[in-house]
Amino acid sequence: MRRLRIEHAHPIVLHPDIHQLSGSSMEVLDRFEYYASNFIANGGKGKLVIFLNCTEDAYQQLLARKYSKLLIFRIGDSGTSIAIYVFKAIQIIHKQKLRPSVLIAGDLKRGLIASIFLKALSGFRLRNQASIHGIPFGFRHEESKKIIRFIPWVYLLVSLRFVDSIRIVSMHLQELMQESFKIRDSKLFMAPIPVIRKPYQLDKSSKPINIGIVGRLHPERGIPELLRILNTCLRKFPDTRVTFFGSGELFGYIDEWRLENSQFHNIELRGHVSPNKLLEEWPQITHLISAAPTEGYGLTVREALLSGSVVIAKTNRGTRELKNRFVSGIYLYKTEQDACEMLIQILNRVDDFTYCSDAHRLQAEIDTSSINLLTNSWIH
Repeated sequence: MRRLRIEHAHPIVLHPDIHQLSGSSMEVLDRFEYYASNFIANGGKGKLVIFLNCTEDAYQQLLARKYSKLLIFRIGDSGTSIAIYVFKAIQIIHKQKLRPSVLIAGDLKRGLIASIFLKALSGFRLRNQASIHGIPFGFRHEESKKIIRFIPWVYLLVSLRFVDSIRIVSMHLQELMQESFKIRDSKLFMAPIPVIRKPYQLDKSSKPINIGIVGRLHPERGIPELLRILNTCLRKFPDTRVTFFGSGELFGYIDEWRLENSQFHNIELRGHVSPNKLLEEWPQITHLISAAPTEGYGLTVREALLSGSVVIAKTNRGTRELKNRFVSGIYLYKTEQDACEMLIQILNRVDDFTYCSDAHRLQAEIDTSSINLLTNSWIH
């Protein structure tokens, strides 16, 4: 069936579960406001439309921010069924006389399902788009053979067949999608998440060492391995400052580790820190450590490099891609022993580890290309 091509119509973002994303709703919409500005600059007509579920209070707070390039509509509370979400979305489209140009799934679960339902109800005339920001549902290692991983794999294998375009944020994720889900090249395009608020870059070589661990504290970030590395290094350099920024299910586990190692007085758990607050913290973080066995886009690593921090990260497809792009400032390890040796060299003030002075120029090139590809995909 011939697809409907609508000129100067609204891209519609479907976010039935916006509260479950890693950032706050305001952070997510701030990013879409940035996308919408570039969408208009690249020739798009009409505002970017957001359909979301949230409380009435949260909705009013979002409206109070006065996003000039967005039209934000509340469908219902979090947990509203997909059938009701889709039905109310259709009502709003007709009432507001919106002309959807593309349906953008806000996530790979209910957002993707909603986009497929709306596409089907349009007679499959509307285009829809999904985004892959990380390895979906933990498809890696031997876990992918377990039934608990097999079911979501089948779900994506089937549902992605009904998607017209898939945005991926890194080359290794493109390879994964092709290997695991047999997605055609014509459906995929690479548009990394832009770093909207970039930290200022400083030469931190003369600053007191402050090792930062930044991001969600959950098992997939390699936390046990990270703590073993820190244990080894702190025994040799007990006065080293270590600061954790983030929250998650392993926050209590890390706090117990901190209490058990009370002889190390400079370990601090800061909990969740907003992106704006983190910008203020980057000047004090001289080194970032990441023990994550896999990396999607590596936003935290990029921010660290942009700030002038030196990064020590576990080698994987994602970090190798970052190393190839930025070259300096990021050092990869394969084993815990490798990581300990690197960190001990740093703590000994060996000058072999330098920051990436070219990081801002490199990231600006990535951002410009990415935003042009993404917004053009909403126009054509």
